[in-house]
Amino acid sequence: MYKVAVVFLLALLSAACQTQSEKAQTEKWDSFRCLHLRDQVPVTRQSAAYIRDRSESGDGLCTTILGQMYERGLGVTVDLDKARATYLVAAKLDRSAYVQLARLAEEGIGEPVDPAKARRLYEQSGAHENNKLAAVRLAKLLEDGVGGPEDKSGALNLYLKSLDRYNDDAWKGVQRLRDPSTIHDAGKVSRYNALWSRGLKNTLSRHMRHANYKFLKDFKKQPNLAPVKLEFEFSAGSLAPTVTILKGSGSSVFDDAVLTEMNLYRFPDEPILPAEQKTWKVNSEFGRDMW
Repeated sequence: MYKVAVVFLLALLSAACQTQSEKAQTEKWDSFRCLHLRDQVPVTRQSAAYIRDRSESGDGLCTTILGQMYERGLGVTVDLDKARATYLVAAKLDRSAYVQLARLAEEGIGEPVDPAKARRLYEQSGAHENNKLAAVRLAKLLEDGVGGPEDKSGALNLYLKSLDRYNDDAWKGVQRLRDPSTIHDAGKVSRYNALWSRGLKNTLSRHMRHANYKFLKDFKKQPNLAPVKLEFEFSAGSLAPTVTILKGSGSSVFDDAVLTEMNLYRFPDEPILPAEQKTWKVNSEFGRDMW
């Protein structure tokens, strides 16, 4: 009898956990629906009512979106005072919403420009933790010494922490401030170099595709040619690679043309190399998909 009771209790607890999990998932999708409805053109009266109802029920994301609607006139009349008040309510539910209030202060939207206030609000929104938008915007203020003391080291740290995509705002910030001798966080260096490699792959692929079209006209169809295996060597301080053919195509004329064309390629920015490392090598092939 005791074992039956225990099994029954465990079944009830499991059902309760599943119910809570399903409820949390439903709440999450209800919140994301606010994002979808905000981006409709135009935002209908029914959509605005749904977002407002979700906000009144204590949904932080939907409350932030309602503030954006008042700010931008999406489905409602533009009302910057209501926008600010709504962002304040959202920030009490989720402090990341302070980034909206910081932006208003920084850009002078509905209030005087106040970069010092913007700095404080970006910090409140979690710029030093996991709010990447706040981190990048705060970093720019620190970099330029706007609203407080200049702090390029602090700005660089925030940019590195916020890296998400090659050539995004955080990446561009790193390029302006980068000094490999002052960057010691191995995790951030690894993340930066991974994005750099991705940028290199994309730009090199575009260069090769362009060369393919050019060579199709110059060399016509020659299916007997093997792909040319290439090595691109990066040297610190230069974006121009040293290109070496590791294995040719079988045609010296074609190989020379490939080498000439690939020497026109330039690396996208620089990787962050350890002090003892002076070069970085990348191998690739040209001509595999040409014919």
